[in-house]
Amino acid sequence: MKLSHSRASLMRAAGATVVATATLAAGLPGIAHAAPADPGDRTVSVTVKNHTSVRLNLDEADVTEGDWTLDPPGSIKAFKVVHFGSVSTDFEGGTEANVSFRTKFGMVELYWSDPWEIDNDFTCDTPPELSCQIDSDLGPNARATFDLFEN
Repeated sequence: MKLSHSRASLMRAAGATVVATATLAAGLPGIAHAAPADPGDRTVSVTVKNHTSVRLNLDEADVTEGDWTLDPPGSIKAFKVVHFGSVSTDFEGGTEANVSFRTKFGMVELYWSDPWEIDNDFTCDTPPELSCQIDSDLGPNARATFDLFEN
């Protein structure tokens, strides 16, 4: 197909406009369009500080939504600190998990949820001989610290 010189120039200019607009939109996602959410947009980084003389032995670790970023350890020695966490794996998904540790006093159960649309939730259940304080933040990349103490 043979195009006239003026029509070919017009088509080149239109093509250049499309390329420039696409480049601008890619470089300015907040202005051109919102960046899409990707799996991994929700994470929870967990720190457990064992301020007790009691060893915690892993009983169960279950991610009900998402996947582990770092698996919980098999045990937490007395007066030690460990890190683990989870991440979302679905588009516009969240992450949710629970971890249970056995102690000579009974079970210590940690739970967290970082859903796509509502606030995060963190809980820690202990036997009466132990107590737990939770320091956590909200948002898509949450951090939670579970401090365990002897009563």
